[in-house]
Amino acid sequence: MVLMVRERAGPTGRERGSATLEHAVIFPVLLLIMAATVQAGLWFFAREVVLAAAEEGARAASTEGSSAEAGTQTAQDFVDRTAGHLVNDVTTSGRRTATQATVTVSGRSLSLIPGIDGFTITQTAAFPVEKLT
Repeated sequence: MVLMVRERAGPTGRERGSATLEHAVIFPVLLLIMAATVQAGLWFFAREVVLAAAEEGARAASTEGSSAEAGTQTAQDFVDRTAGHLVNDVTTSGRRTATQATVTVSGRSLSLIPGIDGFTITQTAAFPVEKLT
């Protein structure tokens, strides 16, 4: 004698609603990963802008007849033109000796995390001072 067993197509009583529960657990984790990726991108962009501003400022300060103040102003102008509101609380400082011009730019990257002001970024660039011979 052969017994035919019929399988049910849908979930059994214990498995009912498990897909909804899985999505409720996985969805916030995926959102957190996406937000962290965007935050990392904002930090990286801010870091690159601050570094480029320091390089521009050091380059301007190193030219013949220039000064450290000209370099810091160039760096500040670069951040203002390039970053907009993505880099906040920008400070610049510069130093020029007989052989080297150095500019340091600091700022805070934009933060997506409520309650956190952003991540501090500091970059320094130095160029040799031009001497016409």
